[in-house]
Amino acid sequence: MQAIINGFGIKKLGSIDIVFMFWLVKLMIAQPGTLLMNSYFQLGDDEARIAIDRCIAELKTRKKTGSVAVADSHGELVGLLRMNGAGFATATIATNKVFTSSRLRQPSGDLGKAAAEGGWDVHYHGDSRYLGWEGGAPVFFQGTCIGSVGVSGLTGEEDFEIAQIGVAAILASLD
Repeated sequence: MQAIINGFGIKKLGSIDIVFMFWLVKLMIAQPGTLLMNSYFQLGDDEARIAIDRCIAELKTRKKTGSVAVADSHGELVGLLRMNGAGFATATIATNKVFTSSRLRQPSGDLGKAAAEGGWDVHYHGDSRYLGWEGGAPVFFQGTCIGSVGVSGLTGEEDFEIAQIGVAAILASLD
């Protein structure tokens, strides 16, 4: 019998416990971090600035105004910019587009299409922030959705096109 000290005192261990502990230590040495933490990428303020700057530049090139939002993989807002002259509602709509896109890991317009085809309400998901309009584009990096970019203020097709430009800018910065 062996004895180890735990948080409450001394505990006697049998041979099965010692074999298990040996196996556990061996596994942790062979594959460090596998039992202790999962790591993943998440969009942050640096990526939000890159996407917003690139989308705003494209909006200016087209002589249009709008709002650009960037969210993390949970749909929580990381960055938002409403251009001078853009409608007040565009900021909320862009924010809801990135929420939808990140949470569902698909373009926000796909929800609206599915709802129309299925005959159900977009708010079927139980949260009023879900929005079925085009313009929210997920960012996939190494096979995982790490956030999304959303644009509002133009047609849905144009919003989505410009959001994809923001996604491409983020992905180019990660290489």
